[in-house]
Amino acid sequence: MGKNLNFFSVGVLLMAHGGSAKWDQEIYKVQKQLQKAGYVTEVAMGMADVTTLQKALDRLQSKKPDGIICVPLLVSSSSELYEQFEYVLGLRQEPSKDFLDGMRAMGDMSKHWGSMASKEEHEKSERYTIKMLWEKKHHEHAPSELRQVETKNPGPEVQGPPSPGGTRGKLFLTSALDSHPLVAAILLDRAKKLSQNPAQEVVVLVSHGPYTDAREVSWMKMADALASEVQKLGNFAQAKAFDLRDDSPQEVKKKKEAELRKFISDKSRAGFKVIVLLHLVAANGIESHIRRALDGLFYKMSKEGLLPHANIGKWSLEMVQKTQQAISEKRK
Repeated sequence: MGKNLNFFSVGVLLMAHGGSAKWDQEIYKVQKQLQKAGYVTEVAMGMADVTTLQKALDRLQSKKPDGIICVPLLVSSSSELYEQFEYVLGLRQEPSKDFLDGMRAMGDMSKHWGSMASKEEHEKSERYTIKMLWEKKHHEHAPSELRQVETKNPGPEVQGPPSPGGTRGKLFLTSALDSHPLVAAILLDRAKKLSQNPAQEVVVLVSHGPYTDAREVSWMKMADALASEVQKLGNFAQAKAFDLRDDSPQEVKKKKEAELRKFISDKSRAGFKVIVLLHLVAANGIESHIRRALDGLFYKMSKEGLLPHANIGKWSLEMVQKTQQAISEKRK
């Protein structure tokens, strides 16, 4: 059971996209960090898959905690997947329209995916993972994305509809990674590994991006804040954030690729060295997309996303402890 603060004990549910077996092991390392800190922790992989989440929650609830803190290992709280997590956990009344639209669009695009350069790239691709999930769900009688988890033994605090602020009953949802200082520190570490003369270097953060234009505003505000912090802490000439909108329509993706390519080309012609960082929790194939988009340009690119890095475990623990403390204070 998690550490008691004013007798409010918690279990922890780590929610992650899921990827290769090697990458999944990094999630389990984060789980062990939380367990070492005294928290009973379970992991649920997938795109807000109710079946997987329910099984993990059932295991946690069998320990009879006072509450369960759900920690989404996502780049941004502005993502449609974060919103879908809110729905699946019962924190909003309707499923995320943007998430469902994106999943359906990826299903419709499946006929185009055979054109990837190699089987290895295809299998590593994040879009391939989404395709597989979509096809699986498409044939279920009760689609996972339209169901919600069930909580057991809710207790007196959970009567009535979902309450604002990311809680429902015994479930509490933290923010995503967003622009937390520990995330900036990870990106700075990645940049330093490739840096030789920061004053003559431009750092470029590249993220997956949301499905819709409306979500992009808050997403990029978060990414720009991280870029600014990396520039300041690393004394780089400049740092700028871009997103590829990798699940959006082709015309949107092409526009984003062109913007990224022009920026790097301009900076190279101006005499700067360019360092490209993967602003992703995991490098699950999008790096191939970046290389194709930047073909012929001069730059250095990190091979790692935010994981593996000890700061992800530190961030997860901080989110759990802050949420637990806030709950305990509210109960006084």
